[in-house]
Amino acid sequence: MSLAQFTAAVLLMQTAGSVLQVQMYPQAATCYEEVLLQNPACIASYVQYADVLYTIGGVSNYRTARSYYATAVDLSEGNNVRALYGVCAASAQLLGVKEGNKVLPFLTLA
Repeated sequence: MSLAQFTAAVLLMQTAGSVLQVQMYPQAATCYEEVLLQNPACIASYVQYADVLYTIGGVSNYRTARSYYATAVDLSEGNNVRALYGVCAASAQLLGVKEGNKVLPFLTLA
């Protein structure tokens, strides 16, 4: 990764953080997508992107979030607890959707 790519990724991460502070989740998701394109080896970016998708909610976003959490688990060789919890939480939400439950309140991400 060149210095220009690294700088671009850092700026995108800062932008995503700022956008999250004002709860503009779809825009934050776009920023994290760009970060992942710039730096696909950054485990934290996978987790943060998955967190945003999980927060947005919906079956499609839960499935995608679970996939990104699982990628973070693979990249960290199982050492990322937040990603492991995310896989469980997203799976539980999908199970709840299949069973007709609205939300499982005990599985909210902080």
